[in-house]
Amino acid sequence: MSHLIWFRTDLRVADHEALFQAVSAAKQQKQHCHAVFFWSEDQWRSHGAGDAKIAATLDAVTELNHSLAKLGIDFHVLTVDTWEDCSRELQSLCQKHAISDIYMHTEPGWNELERDQQVAQQLTDNVQIHRYHDLYFLDPEHHLTQQHQVYKVFTAYKKSLLRQFSIDHLAVFPPSKAGKPLKPKPLHVKTTAEWKNTLQLPTTEASAIERLDEFCDCVSRYADDRDIPSLDATSRLSVALSLGCISSRQIAHALHKKGIQLASDTYFSEIIWRDYYKYLLFHTPDLCLGRAYNKKWDQFPWQNNPSELERWQQGKTGVPIVDAAMRQLNTTGWMHNRLRMVAAMYLVKILQLDWRLGEAWFADKLADFDFAANNGGWQWVASTGVDAVPYFRIFNPYQQTKRFDPQGRFIRTYLPELQDIEARFFQKQPSSTLSSSYPAPKTDYAEARRDTLEKFKRIG
Repeated sequence: MSHLIWFRTDLRVADHEALFQAVSAAKQQKQHCHAVFFWSEDQWRSHGAGDAKIAATLDAVTELNHSLAKLGIDFHVLTVDTWEDCSRELQSLCQKHAISDIYMHTEPGWNELERDQQVAQQLTDNVQIHRYHDLYFLDPEHHLTQQHQVYKVFTAYKKSLLRQFSIDHLAVFPPSKAGKPLKPKPLHVKTTAEWKNTLQLPTTEASAIERLDEFCDCVSRYADDRDIPSLDATSRLSVALSLGCISSRQIAHALHKKGIQLASDTYFSEIIWRDYYKYLLFHTPDLCLGRAYNKKWDQFPWQNNPSELERWQQGKTGVPIVDAAMRQLNTTGWMHNRLRMVAAMYLVKILQLDWRLGEAWFADKLADFDFAANNGGWQWVASTGVDAVPYFRIFNPYQQTKRFDPQGRFIRTYLPELQDIEARFFQKQPSSTLSSSYPAPKTDYAEARRDTLEKFKRIG
């Protein structure tokens, strides 16, 4: 008999509880270990993922293939059209290799939930499934308020989480060797995805661990510098986190080793936000169906303006900070977090376009696309989600420029046509074009803001 580890969005060998438990059981019973990953480009694209995320996934799977071979684990990368095919392929794999136990981490999401239920129903009674909650600090099913309700406010969620875990008891599972090293199998994966990782974002376990070590040496500056897009002041681990090349637990331990107090650390709070969005998706899987968490805001009269949407997508709105952000996204597959909020707020609350249009564009372009984080962020901006920004708080892109890009360094990096324009002209709505090769804004910020507030007031 053999044991099988089913990899999903957990593409690493260190701090992988399912892997650790599978190898431990196999050793105890003197049995073999196999691993499987389902390559499903059609399924990912149906979820909104684009070239950058799919290419990054291939990077992570390629390294995982070599890492598992070193541990003596036979890795099977199987191509399926949709998640519905996973059950059939798993049954075949279990029969071929006499699999008695499958080890995996829970994965939130509507289609993922259906997939796992189908697998559980169709596998024979001779195959046992072992589930772990590796994506979360705490088991989301039992992490509830005293009234046994889902946490709907981030601050309360964070306080509860910090009360319940101690770094001394937050286990990190070492990579487990199952047998003699194997020769890595060739990956027979076909993909049309292409992406140039110009920012050298970590997309594998080894590069993520290296980047985390580097970042921990300067994390003390994160709170002060994180909102300045011209600085390399963020961890840039978002791609690795979305793929599971590194875990939140590893980050917690790395920060702790540097003497960082987790409860008050700004960066660790951002890690908890990621945990919170996955927690919400676990308890509300129909968020995957394009629904607002707070459904009353679906009454907002979103505008139907394809030309404005295209200008926003291409970074041609005439608002420099928004356009620079969008061009960074389109050319690199990544966007600075402060700018994600600024660009999203402009689309939703100034152009009054449906937040789901922006959510879809980010999903298609981001190498770090993670449904829970992307959806949570867009619903926060649109004031439709749990613990969202109040509808009357609207980021002024010109004030944001003055605060976070006062010299225009970031703007000029991505808008070369404004290279010779003084930074002060980026900090207010221009009365005419800034350059013959750069468009003037078609929307008056102040007027659009007043109109948006009036429409929200009628609903609220």
